[in-house]
Amino acid sequence: MYGLSKGLGPLHTPPANRPVCVLLESDRELFGVLCNQVTLFEQTEPDITPLPKCMQTPGTPLRGLALDHGQILCVGSADSLLACLGDQFETAEASRPAQQPDEGLV
Repeated sequence: MYGLSKGLGPLHTPPANRPVCVLLESDRELFGVLCNQVTLFEQTEPDITPLPKCMQTPGTPLRGLALDHGQILCVGSADSLLACLGDQFETAEASRPAQQPDEGLV
């Protein structure tokens, strides 16, 4: 289960103020994302517009934008989100100092 920052990066401590957990299935695994709200589309998907060039940053999980009842929605896939989260989480973990084991533990 992941909690996301506003920049879509993984948070090491899940936020307590995210009341919804969405389960997503990628080609690799099933995982959860904590969020404030979820938009469910009716039977047909909205028209998805490719991301503008200014939003096409390396590693972004976003694949496009959609309009739903006057709101702009970011569109991605479970696979692209999991890849982004995994890359960011591994980078953050690698930059953390190694923890020393407690002396009383073997």
